[in-house]
Amino acid sequence: MCMISVVIPVLNEEKGIKVNVDTIIKNIPCDYELIIVDDGSKDSTWSIIKEMSEKNKNIIGVRFKKPGKIYFFDPDGKNIKKGAFVIVETSMGKEFGEVAIANRFIPDEKLEKPLKKIIRIATEKDKKQHEENKKKE
Repeated sequence: MCMISVVIPVLNEEKGIKVNVDTIIKNIPCDYELIIVDDGSKDSTWSIIKEMSEKNKNIIGVRFKKPGKIYFFDPDGKNIKKGAFVIVETSMGKEFGEVAIANRFIPDEKLEKPLKKIIRIATEKDKKQHEENKKKE
């Protein structure tokens, strides 16, 4: 019995992904698993991958998001460790974020002043809301 694993990295492939996946599947001579890795697409690629994986048990979707820019905030006297979750005020409103750099001195030339303060350490309620919001993406 033959088993083949195919890994396909994709980025913003909404226009061609279905045709390409169908072509690959038609040319696999035996049992297979098709792992489609979405590397942070901004179009509807991820939705298409989810739809295909729901229809075909041999298709597995993996999604990565590109890390964004690191923004600096005033910890306002709070000692916050790397990996902690916080609520901050941005130009988009209040947002949930993960601390990428723990408290430390940052040279003025790397800062966009004035620094906004961290509103609070994220609560369990904040974390649950963040998870619910991610499911809607």
